[in-house]
Amino acid sequence: MGDEPLRFVADRMLGRLAKWLRILGYDTVYTSTMTKEEAVRIAKKEGRLLITRDTHISAEGLPGLVFIVEDRFRDQVVEIVRKLELDPPEDQIFRLCTVCNALLNDVSLDEVRQEVPEFVQKTQTKFLRCPECRRVYWGGTHRRNMREEVVALLRTRIDRT
Repeated sequence: MGDEPLRFVADRMLGRLAKWLRILGYDTVYTSTMTKEEAVRIAKKEGRLLITRDTHISAEGLPGLVFIVEDRFRDQVVEIVRKLELDPPEDQIFRLCTVCNALLNDVSLDEVRQEVPEFVQKTQTKFLRCPECRRVYWGGTHRRNMREEVVALLRTRIDRT
C-alpha cells in the first residue's frame, strides 16, 4: 500500500476493535450487520485491509487480511498494533467519528450550544462535530481517560513482552 494511510474494514465480530481503530484515526468501515461477503467486497473494491476473526475467509484477492486471535477488545487492539506496527500521528487521534467513521469538523460553542450540557459549555473550548451523524465531541475526563488508554495501548508496540 506504499505511503498511503492504512484503511480497514472490520467484520461484524470486531465492533469494539473498529471503534478503537477509529479513535486512533484509522479509517475503518464497520457495521454490526455487515456480512462476510460484504466485508470482502468492500475490502477488494476500496483497497482496505480486512480484519476478521473468521478462519474461513481467504486472503486471495484481498489487499490484506489481518486475522485477530484475541477475544477481549483491549487485547485485540494490542494485537493489531503489534502485527501492523501501528504508530498513528498525534494529530490523527480522535479525528474520526467513533460511530460512523467520518472526519470530524471543528465547530464553535455557538454552533453546538443547544446540544451540550451547561457544565460542558462552561468548561470546554474545543468542539468537534460529525458531518454525517451530527454527533458532538468535546474534551473532558472521558477523553483524557481514553487518551491515557491509547498511550498505554500504543506503548505495547514497543514493549513486545
